[in-house]
Amino acid sequence: MQDVLEPDCCDGNLRPEYVVLQILVSELPGEIPASSGTSYKIRPVHRPKETCYSHSEIWCNEQGDIDQPYQRPPKDVRNLFYGELARVFAKRNALDFVPAR
Repeated sequence: MQDVLEPDCCDGNLRPEYVVLQILVSELPGEIPASSGTSYKIRPVHRPKETCYSHSEIWCNEQGDIDQPYQRPPKDVRNLFYGELARVFAKRNALDFVPAR
């Protein structure tokens, strides 16, 4: 899993100070409500790079269709999403967070 920090997967940059966090697709929130009354659907999308085939991203949009373009969600949705991720990671043992070598 540490290979995601190799320069080939980091746009040519070394990332020795980073850690890799693994999350299961089933642990991602499926939908986050916005204060505007709409909601953003969250989906993992495989977006291979020329030098990093495994590269994937977490996308969201109001349509919920991963074939539709990514839409940057409003700040309230981003904050709720970060809170959901924090809740997932808070359940993990601190030893699971291994720094890159």
